[in-house]
Amino acid sequence: MINKSYTTHFWKKVVSLLMAELFLTTSLFPSYALALEKNLPSLTAKKTFPQAPGIPYGQPLDLLRQRTSKDGGIAKEIQENLTAKDGGNRILNMTKAQFLLEHRVRGYIRGGYFGGQRPEIVEQLNKWLGEDGWLIVHRIGDRFVPEEEAVRLYEEAYYVYFTENEKGKQLLEELLEVAKDVYDTDPSNVNSGTDYSIQETDARHLQDIAIRRVVQKLGKQFRGQELVQIRGKYSNGWNSKGFFLNPGMVPFHKKELMKGFLEEERNKRQRVPHIKGWWKRGSIEDFLQNTKVIVLLKDPYRRGTVPKRMRRGELIDLSVAVVPIFEKLSPFIYQNLLPLNDIDPPFWTLDLTDFPLDQKGHPRKFTHQEIERIFNEILHLFASEELNIPTLVRRTSPQAQEWYLNFTNPTKVIPDVEHVKQYTQALPLFFDVLQEKGVLQKKGTVPIFLIRDALTMYEFGKYVALLQRKKYKAHLLYLPGSPTTRGIAERARDTTLEHVFGQTTNIVKEIWHEWITEAPEKYVAPGRKLKNDFSDFERRFSEKFGVLLETDPVYRDYSWKLYQHFKEWKIPHWKPLVILDTSGTGKSILYLKNVIQHFSEKEGTPYQVDVLLGWSRDKPLSVPELGDFVEGITEDPFPDFHWPFRYKGTDPNSGEHLFSTSKNIAKLFLLLYQSLQLYNAAVDYVASDRATARDGGKRAVQPAPLRIYVPEIWILDGSI
Repeated sequence: MINKSYTTHFWKKVVSLLMAELFLTTSLFPSYALALEKNLPSLTAKKTFPQAPGIPYGQPLDLLRQRTSKDGGIAKEIQENLTAKDGGNRILNMTKAQFLLEHRVRGYIRGGYFGGQRPEIVEQLNKWLGEDGWLIVHRIGDRFVPEEEAVRLYEEAYYVYFTENEKGKQLLEELLEVAKDVYDTDPSNVNSGTDYSIQETDARHLQDIAIRRVVQKLGKQFRGQELVQIRGKYSNGWNSKGFFLNPGMVPFHKKELMKGFLEEERNKRQRVPHIKGWWKRGSIEDFLQNTKVIVLLKDPYRRGTVPKRMRRGELIDLSVAVVPIFEKLSPFIYQNLLPLNDIDPPFWTLDLTDFPLDQKGHPRKFTHQEIERIFNEILHLFASEELNIPTLVRRTSPQAQEWYLNFTNPTKVIPDVEHVKQYTQALPLFFDVLQEKGVLQKKGTVPIFLIRDALTMYEFGKYVALLQRKKYKAHLLYLPGSPTTRGIAERARDTTLEHVFGQTTNIVKEIWHEWITEAPEKYVAPGRKLKNDFSDFERRFSEKFGVLLETDPVYRDYSWKLYQHFKEWKIPHWKPLVILDTSGTGKSILYLKNVIQHFSEKEGTPYQVDVLLGWSRDKPLSVPELGDFVEGITEDPFPDFHWPFRYKGTDPNSGEHLFSTSKNIAKLFLLLYQSLQLYNAAVDYVASDRATARDGGKRAVQPAPLRIYVPEIWILDGSI
């Protein structure tokens, strides 16, 4: 990694057991502490709620680790509403992925008011999680407790009201005088007697049973002739008294048990809204609805992963798998700036535990239909009312919808999607060049990929390494080249960086001037690559680079800091290096090559460094490129992408590069599509390599015809 001393320092801080969330407070560069909205997720944090004996869900829950921002970090991301958009229960209006994401963030789901929709809600949860996969409990104080405990407190509140509250005593006596019994939803409720488990209607009734039990405990009995309903708004007569005894009107007796969610509502940092409904604030029903939560008995993200059984076979559970994928995009959603160490290595790439598996448990490709479903699920997550998606992101939802409709329409062509396909076709050839045993002689080479464009090469190599169960010995470094029409970097604002690359450009111009002066006839034909052209170019560049280090203190200081970043990787000096980029002139990789070689020689531990481009935009410089090894490369096989981040500047204290993030969902979709296609290409690449090995053959890279110059670069060892 680049300079671990600049890595974010963060420490654990338990905000509240009631929240069941783990916050990490970051202390990035002091001058940027307020500017950086840190919500980058990690899937390793675990938290277990204290609980009453007998509740069968004691396994630790994998929660989403977050770095808190000034606005409250992860706590602001989940906001519950009592009712869904159509007036029904919120769970019935969720997708399974939305449900799992909220549970993954909190460790529970606030269910809201069920009422007569309880059967549909139970059916939905059974379908998603299985009958033995979930449980309704209550979050009381700092514990999860069974529903029975909450109902006991519910009944106790009626007892206290009837014995200690003067109005309650009066209402009870009036009730006993008039009523022969009480009911809630239907007269048939009387058949429940004093047994809460007897529920003969779809809507659960508790208040009638609680009142009967309290009357019995007090040694009293009903003396009237009427069947009184304890429910709803009153009209005339005795019904008004029944209304005043419903649980939405009777106060709850233990305010300290309600203190948690009431304080959370007032605390804007945590933003856990008070669930509202037909009941009064502080009533028995208020207590019951605001403490009721749903927990999972089977954690689908053990150790932060998606279990193999959910990723195995033809019909994998994408609703489960899409949640970790969505989390990978969350820094782009909730952060405005990303430090370089948060991009290196690419945090949005798939992990081994994200890969779909075949029936035998081996990684397989995502089908096009599965990719379409992934985007569809993520669109629902972006549209979810429970996620506090920034306004700038939400505004791009129509563009994302249009992107998705075009993507799923076989008659539509999305240029950037076609570019990804073109890119993934060329990458295997590029890696063949790196690994070809017959062309290159030295082994153990360490590749250095340049951010941003070469991130795709890095990611492809990572997938290949994971599929081969090998360690990926590669590094990323940011060196902005010339601005392009796609995602132009704001490098001009960084005067130091602009100066350094301005001077590097001047070196190349001086060499061109010397060449034209010495032998103009050799350098007038665009695209000519003659023997020794590049070696001569390297020699002259190195000489002028050394002069600049002696005469230009800004150039020298920046180059020295860059070398110190490189040294943080602790690469043995006997390891040969190769610097890689996709498409460019070669100035950036040549500059980095000279930085490493010059300062390592000064320290007495010289590195051997070579370079390789996917496509050279300055052919006469003869920088080694893919076309030197592979036939038929007639145009740039590595087009630029619309990256969802671009260079913003450097932190004045640490000097680390900062990147601004795009708030366009369609660009995030393109980034995700690129990752999925790179993974699929890696699956094919590894499968082809295994097939070649089984056949006893050798996969060879065909040299380009009529090429005289063969650059001296070294291959990777078997680590990719």
